[in-house]
Order: sequence, then structure tokens, then C-alpha cells
Amino acid sequence: MGRKYDGRLAHPVGINVVALKRRGVEQSVRTEINSAYKLLVSGEYNTSQAIEKINEEISGNEYVQKMVQFIKDSKRGVCLRIDRD
Repeated sequence: MGRKYDGRLAHPVGINVVALKRRGVEQSVRTEINSAYKLLVSGEYNTSQAIEKINEEISGNEYVQKMVQFIKDSKRGVCLRIDRD
């Protein structure tokens, strides 16, 4: 298939802060994006609960709302966390 792997699984580790800085996104907005991301990937909440919590705690952030809407609109789901056990 034209892909090469070295045995390690790729997994998300955080938001792309460098790209957000380059786009001129303010620190406070980046902090809210990171907080939303942490809620989504924590084992404390399932995806629906995390989205509810995000909507309660972080409102008015266009980036967070786009991320939440993307997850809601997904027909096949999204991979938010990988158990390493």
C-alpha cells in the first residue's frame, strides 16, 4: 500500500500549538483549545459527556466549537484515545 511502519503506533499527543501561533491565535484561545482537547482525551468522560462539559465550560471559542461540531457531524466516529495497557 505504499506505507511503512516501524512497529510503533502513532497517537495524538496534543494540539498543534506552532500552527496556531503562526495563525495568530491568542494564548487565551489556545489555552481553551487545549482544555477542550484534554477533556476529550481524558478517560474521565466518554465523548458525549466530554462535549457536554466543553459546551458548559468553554463557550464563544470558534476553534473549540468547530472541533466539537466536527466530532458531532462525524458519521464514522473519531479516535480520541488509545489504551496502552
